[in-house]
Amino acid sequence: MSSENAIFGQSCSYEKSRLILLGAPWEVTVSYASGTVHGPKWIQQASSQLDFFDPQNKNNPSNEGIYFHYLSHLKNQNDKFRPVALKEGSLKEKQDVNQACFQMVQDVRAQVKKVLDDEKLFGLIGGDHSVSEGALLEVGERFQGKFGILHFDAHADMRSAYQGFTHSHASVMHNTLQGKHAPCQLVQVGIRDLCKEEFEKIQGDSRIHCFFDHDIKKRLFEGKSWSEIVSDILKKLPEQIYISLDVDALSWEYAPHTGCPVPGGLSFDQMSYLIQQLGVSKKKIVGFDVVETARPPSHNFGEWDGNVSARLIYKLCGAVLF
Repeated sequence: MSSENAIFGQSCSYEKSRLILLGAPWEVTVSYASGTVHGPKWIQQASSQLDFFDPQNKNNPSNEGIYFHYLSHLKNQNDKFRPVALKEGSLKEKQDVNQACFQMVQDVRAQVKKVLDDEKLFGLIGGDHSVSEGALLEVGERFQGKFGILHFDAHADMRSAYQGFTHSHASVMHNTLQGKHAPCQLVQVGIRDLCKEEFEKIQGDSRIHCFFDHDIKKRLFEGKSWSEIVSDILKKLPEQIYISLDVDALSWEYAPHTGCPVPGGLSFDQMSYLIQQLGVSKKKIVGFDVVETARPPSHNFGEWDGNVSARLIYKLCGAVLF
């Protein structure tokens, strides 16, 4: 087994693996700091440094067969179209970028479809948040909309377009809710940076339940427990859920190099507790993604971002597998 498919210190063939982790290196329309294109490889590299015994998981996820599949063709397309998106290009160039992003969504969707057709579980590792759209479209069709999304993020991602790009990281939840087989519920946690139009969309759509970061903090400051808040979050979710975790939902110190950091957010322990309670709730996780992990510009910063994301992914693997 090639080491390029190893993750969490283990090598397992695709055929023998229960869970496939798809690495999607893409950040063509990133609007602030770059580096998320390196997220999948950065996380894979950091993952071997974990201790794989986790007392919150009754079993060891790394023993269940996990296969890492890096979508290298996306990296090639990213490197071609990222410079085009960065400049003040012509209408034709913007159209070319939008078409490339649309094709990326279809490519990710096809990869997820293959994994599900092979009766395996999957997780997606970004890249920026736009990579999630293809996975969500395929899950939507597979379950005919009978699923909900648990969306951790600093941002609502409810813009119809951003900077002229319709398949950007800022539009993934808007696009998903417009799909033919849209989820029946969208539960957002940690949102603290959004525009007025996004706020109005959230307020005007009965499918959306948003636990804004300022509301969470107000309840905590006034004596409510995190356990009570988590219980309220889980009550809003249907039995089948997809988890979309943008690492900027965390407080800045856990992902300092993410593309669009925002003050506030959840602690690593709060996130871990919520994932643990998902397992206790017996809800079926039909897929997940962890996105917006960026490699720092200098190795002098160490592997902190990748380390944190690898630990969250390992916990999500446990929640999916058991």
